[in-house]
Amino acid sequence: ANGDAADAAVAAGLWSGLALEGAGGPAPRGPLAAMLGNLLGYEVFRLVTGALPAETRGQVLVQDMASFDVLAERLLPHPRCPFCRPAPAPAEAVDLTAAPERPAFEPVVAAAPDDEATEGPLAELDRRSLALRPSVGVFTRYADEPVTQTPLKVGAVEVGLGAAGTRTVAAFDVQHTAGARLRALDAAAAVYAEHVVPAEPVAADGSPADHADPLP
Repeated sequence: ANGDAADAAVAAGLWSGLALEGAGGPAPRGPLAAMLGNLLGYEVFRLVTGALPAETRGQVLVQDMASFDVLAERLLPHPRCPFCRPAPAPAEAVDLTAAPERPAFEPVVAAAPDDEATEGPLAELDRRSLALRPSVGVFTRYADEPVTQTPLKVGAVEVGLGAAGTRTVAAFDVQHTAGARLRALDAAAAVYAEHVVPAEPVAADGSPADHADPLP
C-alpha cells in the first residue's frame, strides 16, 4: 500500500511480505479468522457463479476491528513495487537557454470557468481525490479543518511515507481554501517522491541507464 495512517511500518512489512512471498506470520484467530473466512466464502461463491465482479480488483477491502464496517479503497500502484510500477519514461533534453523568464509570483487560483465539471479548483480537487484515502492512499486526509481560514486560506494534507510514518504538509492561498489544498497536494507529492519513489540512474545522454533487476 502507499501509506497507512495507523501504523505505516507494520503495513509496509505486511504488504511487501505478501507480494514478495516472504515468511508467513502467525495464523489469524478469533474474530479476525471469522471475518477472513466470510470474505473467502464470498470469493468462492463469486468465482463459482460468475455473477459478480471481484471486489478486490484494483482496490483493497478494509475492515474496522471495532465496528466491523467494511470499506473498499482504491489501491494505486506503488512506485517501489517491481510488478505493478510503470516503466520509467525516457528523460527529455532541456535547453536552459530557451527557458522563459520566471514570472512574478501571483498567489491567486484561477476562477472556475463555465465548464465547472472539468475545470476550476474544486474540480481539480475532485480529480485528485483518487489518491486521498485514509488507509491505502498516497495522501491520508486533509488536516486543515480546525484551522481558522482568515486572513489567509490554509490547506494541509497528511502524506504517508511508508516506514517513515506520515507527515503533514501545509500551503497557503489568499482567496480559496481549494487553492490552498491544491498547493498542499503539490508540495506533499514532492515530499512523497523524495522519500518513496526510487531514483532512476541516468546515462550521459539523459536516457535511463541499463541496470540489472535486483529481483530474480
